[in-house]
Amino acid sequence: MNILRFLMLSVVAAVPLIVACGGDDSPRSDASATTPGGAPSGASTTVAGGSTTKRRDPASVDVCALLPKADAEAAADVIRQRDGRGTGTKYNLTATKQTYTGAGAVSGCKFVFDQVDSDGYRGVTVIEVISADDFKLYASDGKKVLGLGDEAVSVRGTTVVRVGDLMLQAGENTFTESFIVELFRKMAPRLK
Repeated sequence: MNILRFLMLSVVAAVPLIVACGGDDSPRSDASATTPGGAPSGASTTVAGGSTTKRRDPASVDVCALLPKADAEAAADVIRQRDGRGTGTKYNLTATKQTYTGAGAVSGCKFVFDQVDSDGYRGVTVIEVISADDFKLYASDGKKVLGLGDEAVSVRGTTVVRVGDLMLQAGENTFTESFIVELFRKMAPRLK
């Protein structure tokens, strides 16, 4: 019952973030944008030890460009092989940049996978890039996922990945967690 309540609350909280599909595919650049901590995007921030790092603006990331079709198909092959269904499945992959209004520094892409072969499977996921400022909240409750990004955790069936000062997460999703993890394995190196 508690898991069902958590899932329902998660969906209710996520719906306002997913406002519309479409728009132009170019990264957004806004010189007046700020990070969730209030610093201007691209501003230098002092970290432990006194060194400074340049903060990246999550809203400027082209999430659709993080997952080319060949990588998406390779991720699907990994899962199909684990399930004993073979490899080489072809998909029509549609990637649509998501537009967020009033949601702060976030960018996203809606990926639709239409299987070309006889199964006719269709799956949809929205992958988002946000600031990793709150990653430690996930890490405190989650189970570590090794070898993914700078660090990754799985919390109640959902994996989040930190890459530098940014974080990958799945919003709307009809796939298994293991498939999303495989997509993240392809996307995280491009986020560096």
